[in-house]
Amino acid sequence: MVGALLVVNAVLSFLQEPPGRRRRGDAAAALQVSARVLRGASWQVIPARELVPGDIVRLRPGDITPADLKLLTGDLAVDQSALTGESKDADKAPGDVLSSGSVVRRGEGNGVVM
Repeated sequence: MVGALLVVNAVLSFLQEPPGRRRRGDAAAALQVSARVLRGASWQVIPARELVPGDIVRLRPGDITPADLKLLTGDLAVDQSALTGESKDADKAPGDVLSSGSVVRRGEGNGVVM
């Protein structure tokens, strides 16, 4: 009985969504991570999937680290709880490695893609 109600609810929800407004692609686009990268002597915002080793990436508070980076400048506090399970922010200084997927909480800096 419960299964039948779930199926009916799913069908009704699908039918009530106006054509052209199906958001499957929009949700995937919203989840894509972008990065501020120094290329050709100017800063550009590109999708993280286009990063290559050696790119210089700018990190600011709220940014998701788009790739594994070696911090070149700045001091950061990053949330690595999704990776390590540790609830405390980790302090990063120049020379430290930032893992892809960690979130910058405080500070600004530049890092090179490894």
